[in-house]
Amino acid sequence: MVQVDARDVQIAQLEKRLEAALERIAQLERENERLREENRRLREENRLLRERLGLNSSNSSKPPSSDAPGAPRQPKKRTGRRPG
Repeated sequence: MVQVDARDVQIAQLEKRLEAALERIAQLERENERLREENRRLREENRLLRERLGLNSSNSSKPPSSDAPGAPRQPKKRTGRRPG
């Protein structure tokens, strides 16, 4: 009889541990989903910012004065006329 009681106690303890483990798994799954969504939003924001960073007067409607200092300018086209 004592052996049966000990097993009942052990079973009850294992059931509690299982319940706690299942709750922890559910919590981690919720956190994982939240982090995946945050990661997706941050990747999209990063993509948009990289697009904006690459804009200059030659590939957008921005004026040349908004180009970064030291940005290479496109060379002037030759007209075929003599200088001067």
